[in-house]
Amino acid sequence: MPQPSVSGDAIHVAAATVHGMEYVLTWNVQHMANPNKRIHFATLCLRLGLVPP
Repeated sequence: MPQPSVSGDAIHVAAATVHGMEYVLTWNVQHMANPNKRIHFATLCLRLGLVPP
């Protein structure tokens, strides 16, 4: 199975964040569902005044 691009992941998460989605469904555990990345992303969103999905 081909690996999704990191830029595609970023666009997916950014769109969900900007549009106020409550969650993002993914099977990509290397990038999007990685616990360390989720903490980093949540911190970044909160610093920008956004609510992470």
